[in-house]
Amino acid sequence: MVENRMPLATIAQGQPLAALLLRGHDAPKDRLTRILDRSLGWFFRGFNKVFTRSSENYSGTVTKVISGKAAVMGLYVVLVGITASSFSRNGSSTRTGTRP
Repeated sequence: MVENRMPLATIAQGQPLAALLLRGHDAPKDRLTRILDRSLGWFFRGFNKVFTRSSENYSGTVTKVISGKAAVMGLYVVLVGITASSFSRNGSSTRTGTRP
């Protein structure tokens, strides 16, 4: 029978690592974090602004589309009707043979 147990070393190492990775935002920053904030902070702040703005725009667009689902469904029905009528007409844009 194979037992599925984590080695004791993994458990012993995992808890302190989790404590380091899951610190709160108000926790004091370590040396590496301060260096990265000083050198690349301008990039991350700009990225966060653009990402937040695009997320809000996407959310607003999805909300509008979902709220206008009757109009979207109507447009879908019209497009399916146009497609069906183009296939049902004789001599339309679809060919009946494979030779040019």
